Amino acid sequence: MSSLTYVSAPIQIDNELKWQEFSLNVINFRSNGSSKICYECVLNKDNQKKPVALLKTCASLNRAARIAFEMETQTVLEGHPSIVQVFNSFCYLKNNEIRWMQIQYLYEGDLKVLIKNPPSIKDVQDIFVQLVKGLTYIHSKKVILGDMKPENILFHHDGKRILVVYSDWDGSSVNGNLPSHTRNYKYLSPELIPYVGPTCEGNIWSLGLIVSQFRPNSLAYKLPYEIVGDFKDNIPLDRLKYEITLFTENLSSSPFKEINQRMLNLLPNERPPLAEVESSLALIT
Repeated sequence: MSSLTYVSAPIQIDNELKWQEFSLNVINFRSNGSSKICYECVLNKDNQKKPVALLKTCASLNRAARIAFEMETQTVLEGHPSIVQVFNSFCYLKNNEIRWMQIQYLYEGDLKVLIKNPPSIKDVQDIFVQLVKGLTYIHSKKVILGDMKPENILFHHDGKRILVVYSDWDGSSVNGNLPSHTRNYKYLSPELIPYVGPTCEGNIWSLGLIVSQFRPNSLAYKLPYEIVGDFKDNIPLDRLKYEITLFTENLSSSPFKEINQRMLNLLPNERPPLAEVESSLALIT
């Protein structure tokens, strides 16, 4: 177990933002994408350990700009139940360019955890609907996600249901401004390779691929791109189409098979709009 000693840091606890001196022990290291790092932390006080915060930082050299961009995008998106809450951001220790964000304390993990241990079909349907509604809201704010993958969607149980939230805006397009990079090709739609920037249709592909993994033994199947191999410059579309077909055929017992297959159409204009996806999910019983 490693630790970070804070001389003073603004952490929101029990709905109150406090500057105070304490140490935070990292009890769980989470890599939220290839360049984002989340620390689940506890407060040591009065010989008791109380989980208080989930802190997010960036491991890249231009971390200040990257975190600042995320904070700016967060102000555009805040206020929706499927968007992670960000309480504050701050600098830490000697380097004023090291930016930290305190985000909603969702200690149960990301969707990759759920994919390894898939919940009931009813729960998956509810998760699917939440993700569709969240993505619809994101697009309505003129934001297009640039790094959609299970690791960037957090979840927790509220006692009644599994709640999921989008939690990462790095690489996203805001108001038509294209990002300069993406780091994840595994969930990127084929028409965007070589990378030309995120699109709404591309986000629909990514969501379909993410949700299609919610089935027993899904991790036994490699994703289509993982089978095809090196595709960053030259995509073997026929082979990719074949692997996508095999991948979705393995959804034979899933009630979401048809809508997943349509979301994974190689032709972006043939993918269903999010409103249609939501309507289709409402009809599944």
